[in-house]
Amino acid sequence: MVFENAGAARVVRIGIDIGDLTGFEPDALAFCLEALIDPTTAAGATIDLVRIPGSGFCHTCTREVALARRYDACPECGGLDIDLRGGRELRLRELEVE
Repeated sequence: MVFENAGAARVVRIGIDIGDLTGFEPDALAFCLEALIDPTTAAGATIDLVRIPGSGFCHTCTREVALARRYDACPECGGLDIDLRGGRELRLRELEVE
């Protein structure tokens, strides 16, 4: 692995951003990651999941709004012309090694 080439022996922490609108359940993702990393140099690493709330811009009322689900209507005006701005993320934010 790349971190072994850099002189690292093991992964200590894995930081992941997960959006509320991705459809992934954070607890289920953490469970699966723990099972996957068990036989690797990341075994025992802390998994740090940060939830990113759903948000969008409503073109009808021209407001930034919070969204609980991907295809919800605007909670302010009921409009459906919404550009998603946040909550679709699923990315590796950080990998701490030693």
